[in-house]
Amino acid sequence: MNSISGNLVSNNLCGIRIQISENNTVSENNLINNTRGVFICCSSENNEIHFNNFFENHGFNAYETYELMNKWDNNYWDDYTGIDEDNDGYGDTPYNIPMGTNNDSKPLMNPFE
Repeated sequence: MNSISGNLVSNNLCGIRIQISENNTVSENNLINNTRGVFICCSSENNEIHFNNFFENHGFNAYETYELMNKWDNNYWDDYTGIDEDNDGYGDTPYNIPMGTNNDSKPLMNPFE
């Protein structure tokens, strides 16, 4: 179990990569100008990714292989196009994580500070 938090991760192929690892927490990071902001693969499950800011990542802000069971919530995504009709600060539609079946069910409408 690891905690990755409070970092500025920029200008990398993979900003943060989780591989063959479980029960990690990725939070309060700024992932900027990477090819992939967060990349999770290879039987990595039960990880929590929350309260991160994803900006200008060129390939994908986030990417998971297959159908891994990870929890993505309360992240800011610069390419999120949803709206917040009830003005609670969270998008009303999920942000889908490419390749897998997971999503961020409560995407932030403004960057986490």
